[in-house]
Amino acid sequence: MDCIFCKIINKEINSKIVYEDDIVISFMDISPSSMGHVLIIPKEHHDDFTTANDVIAYMFEIADKIGKNIMEKLNQTGYTLLINYGTAQEVKHLHLHIIPDNNEKDYDIEDVYKKIKM
Repeated sequence: MDCIFCKIINKEINSKIVYEDDIVISFMDISPSSMGHVLIIPKEHHDDFTTANDVIAYMFEIADKIGKNIMEKLNQTGYTLLINYGTAQEVKHLHLHIIPDNNEKDYDIEDVYKKIKM
């Protein structure tokens, strides 16, 4: 399988991992919509949310923890959770976006990573 997210899970591609456990991995988006934009993906490959009933609730549980951490560490007031489907889904591996509600354009990605890494 030539899935970029599976390659990140297998550490074949470097990424800025924010959180990882036996079920999911979370890392910074390479094309962030806002400062602190991260993705959560299941380690088991699922093309989209329709085949992942067993892991969806857990992804949202982890999103709550990561989202609260981002809000605290980056002094944010909220965030958006987003799952794309079908043609809107660029990578065919289920992923949940956490997009902080900020419009910061000028920030140091390494500094942000160090602040939000759990």
